[in-house]
Amino acid sequence: AAGVAQLTLENVTVADINAQAIPFTVSNGALNIGGVSTSPSPSTNPSPSASPVSKTVYVQPGSQEVDMNSAASGDININDVQNFGAYEFAFTFDPQIVEVTSITEGGFLGSTGRTATPVGPTTDNVNGKVTFGAFSFGTVAGPQGNGKLATVTFTTKAVGSTNLTLENV
Repeated sequence: AAGVAQLTLENVTVADINAQAIPFTVSNGALNIGGVSTSPSPSTNPSPSASPVSKTVYVQPGSQEVDMNSAASGDININDVQNFGAYEFAFTFDPQIVEVTSITEGGFLGSTGRTATPVGPTTDNVNGKVTFGAFSFGTVAGPQGNGKLATVTFTTKAVGSTNLTLENV
């Protein structure tokens, strides 16, 4: 039988390449991140310059139907970043309906040649919570624009639906 799973994340942190947290709000199910935008300086170690920005972290696809005992995946994406350097998030889910089998770094963080290093994941399939993040280092600026932060793969365990809730981005 098919079911629907929506992803909600918690404990998510987004930072620039200097590990400065970027503040955010939640609106209509999306995280709107506003605060410090960074841009590279002419030096080999880019430094931030402040300007107001708005960013969104979201899950794609937003929902999906999956057969029982089948695997499915969703991507955690971010839009409109500059000199992006690190992130962390958590998400919760109903462990009676799905089980997280893997979460991997999405490649965007290291797309400019910086070294991206995952932190985690910490997966608790008993209580339905996963924490994951990554940081980058190097002499070039971090990525800008839109990209995939991570891919989450899960297996359905029972008929039903669950929200996968993104938190603390």
